Parts: sequence; structure tokens; C-alpha cells
Amino acid sequence: MMRALGTSLGGVIGSDQDVVDRLIAAGAHVDERLWQMPLEHSYRADIDWPIADIRNLGGANGGAIHAALFLYEFVDSVPWAHLDIAGVADVEKPAGGARGAAAGSGRGCSPTSRWGSSSTPARPAAWTPRATTCRSPTPAATTCT
Repeated sequence: MMRALGTSLGGVIGSDQDVVDRLIAAGAHVDERLWQMPLEHSYRADIDWPIADIRNLGGANGGAIHAALFLYEFVDSVPWAHLDIAGVADVEKPAGGARGAAAGSGRGCSPTSRWGSSSTPARPAAWTPRATTCRSPTPAATTCT
């Protein structure tokens, strides 16, 4: 998914449009934009395997869709969504010009936390960035508010 969305957008794939919409809205409210990718059922045959019921890889292309279809096989009727944050998960440089090693960004935590709250509207009127202040008590831990 990183090839399609780069390092600024996370991807979301899900079985339930309401869950996906609420996650996208939650991400917009915390400045962690998400883009919906398709749960394309025509790719399901790609994860069939002659020596097992199913495999978790479907080939060189469509990997995120294959992964979502693999998950789909095990959740029955439970509504779900998968956040693919591979492209936004790492920070190459610490925030604010601080010296230190690269670290995890924490991306994906805020949208899922906000999604769980009842205050998240179904859809935002418009996405507008808000100012973010980041503090880094240590090079490995950055807190943004």
C-alpha cells in the first residue's frame, strides 16, 4: 500500500462501510488521513493453496487486498477494518530538529482511539489541518497534542 499512498496517508480496508467511514472521519479529526482501499473479492482465488485451505500471500501485486481477504476468512460476520500504516509508521528524523535515531511515529493510535469514542461524527464536513505541538522527552518518545 505504501507504493500507492506514499508516506503521508495510511490505508484502510474493511468489511463494513460504516466502520471504514468512522475511521476515516476519526483520522481526519486527528490529522492522520486515511484512504479507503477496495476489498476486492475477485482476488480471493489468488490466496487459494493446493496444500492448505488458504495462504496469506497472493502474489506480487495486490498484497494489501490479499491480506484483507485473508483476514476476511476468519472474522465471520464481525464488522472490521484494517489500518495499513506501513508507509506512515516510521519517522526518519525526530520532530523539531532534535538529534536522535529514527523512531516509530505512533500513527494509527489516535484514529483508532477516537473511533472508539462516541464523539466521532460519521463524516467530517471538510478536512482542515490543525496545529500540532510535539514534545520529545527522549529521542525515542515523542508526544504530539
